[in-house]
Amino acid sequence: MTSFFIKRHLIVASAALSLLGCAAGTRLKEKDTDAVAVLRRRIDAILADSALARSTSGVKVVSLQTGEVLYERNADLLFHPASNQKLLTSATALKLLGPDFTLNTSLDCDSAALRDGIIHGDLCLVGRGNPDLTTNDLFGLAQSLAQKGIREIRGNLLCDDYYFDDVRWGAGWMWDDDYERFSALAVNDNTVTITVSPAARIGEIAQVQIVPNTPHTDIINTSVTAASKAQM
Repeated sequence: MTSFFIKRHLIVASAALSLLGCAAGTRLKEKDTDAVAVLRRRIDAILADSALARSTSGVKVVSLQTGEVLYERNADLLFHPASNQKLLTSATALKLLGPDFTLNTSLDCDSAALRDGIIHGDLCLVGRGNPDLTTNDLFGLAQSLAQKGIREIRGNLLCDDYYFDDVRWGAGWMWDDDYERFSALAVNDNTVTITVSPAARIGEIAQVQIVPNTPHTDIINTSVTAASKAQM
């Protein structure tokens, strides 16, 4: 197997490190019921703030030592993960994967199919969960092929996003949450760039360009080119 890689280092916010430090440095003594009572009163006071009057909050505090639930409110409600969830995800990734872990996106082919600068078979783009993969990165991979003397591909270009498991929806998501689906091979944050330009003549339909041009995005263009302020 021959591979050409893009690497992304795992970046963890300093807030996540602070979160770990707090968890390690403020462990409650489960037998100290006064401390637990103080904790509950403090959380209740925070949730009673008028700034949260129109919001719904869910909290669950569990002892790291015994597993005992020290506090909970709306703990079983389903919420869309907000940005704070990234702190927990980043802290977990830092602990389990380490600070030097890299996310690799590669172009793979059968080594036996590579002869005299020609790939006599398929070339596969393999995603491994890089969250900030862009089209410029893909251009860089293509350039790396040329730099290694590969001039022609006589097979198909395949895309492999099966690095993650096949659970593509979170627990509690609705049927119309398909737009939230995540993949091990996402490019440009799963977005397209839409550019609208005036037509050559006033009254004609404006021109719409989609980059990258994909059949998965439909545009209903009813815009009309109007006169500019200078012409009015």
